[in-house]
Amino acid sequence: MPFMLYDVAGPVGDRDYSLARTVQIAGTNGPLKRVHDRSVPPSPHPFGWHANGADIVAALHGSTPDQEVVIDLKPRQKGNLSLYRLRSVWGFTYEWWTPLALHLETIFVDQEVEDPQSAKARFSDHGTTRDQVGEFLYVQGGFVGGTWNWGMVGRVNGALLWSDALHYLVPRLASAVGSAGPAV
Repeated sequence: MPFMLYDVAGPVGDRDYSLARTVQIAGTNGPLKRVHDRSVPPSPHPFGWHANGADIVAALHGSTPDQEVVIDLKPRQKGNLSLYRLRSVWGFTYEWWTPLALHLETIFVDQEVEDPQSAKARFSDHGTTRDQVGEFLYVQGGFVGGTWNWGMVGRVNGALLWSDALHYLVPRLASAVGSAGPAV
């Protein structure tokens, strides 16, 4: 699941996207860890934190405010274009791992295209539905340490949610997805 940084111009619904570069948001030097580190409470214990899409962009080296992170959910599916804008991330950090709730906004969902690579290089969001969706993932890092790389469950990254993480993540994601309209 590649994460890509796009230069954007124009209002939502008529916004032009131009691929700047592919980015890593996980890892010990990634923006998720940097945003997390700014949220660490004085005494280590499991805790929740939040970053919006602009926070993630700002934590990427070499980024500018007029950029957005977009996720390619189906990069290996021939002829398929499935791009989702990253709106927000909530994390619940334990000692060695962190389950995450991602608030995503649809740009293209299972759109058939002849050449997905060139379609991803430059596009417009004109006529897109901008539906709000959520996804749960996890990274293998917490307030004690770890790689902060994505966790693996076969070819899918799944997060087991204990009650404290579940009670923190689910209402926030449900509220964001249920009440959020297209954002500028």
